[in-house]
Amino acid sequence: NEWEFVSGSFDVFESAEELVLRECLEEAGLKGEIEATGTLFEYMDKDIRWIIIPYLLSVNFDVVKLSDEHTEHIWVDMEEIQQYDELNGDNYLETVLKHL
Repeated sequence: NEWEFVSGSFDVFESAEELVLRECLEEAGLKGEIEATGTLFEYMDKDIRWIIIPYLLSVNFDVVKLSDEHTEHIWVDMEEIQQYDELNGDNYLETVLKHL
């Protein structure tokens, strides 16, 4: 049971804003609106250097339709985030939130 934020890789000529909205729709079936953009930062996991631009989205979440990449979802308050095991480990979720 590891958790992660919606994320993805750029398509050719795609902006970061287009990417985050596309991935939210593809991975969770949710149409979002960008509320805030965080500070770009680098994150190293075991094998990869990630360049991360965190976004805060508002979504209509009456129905979440997960892609095949995920098996379940939960909505978590920012104060509770440290209670969850993370896919990337090393307080990744908290690190992302600090950059918002």
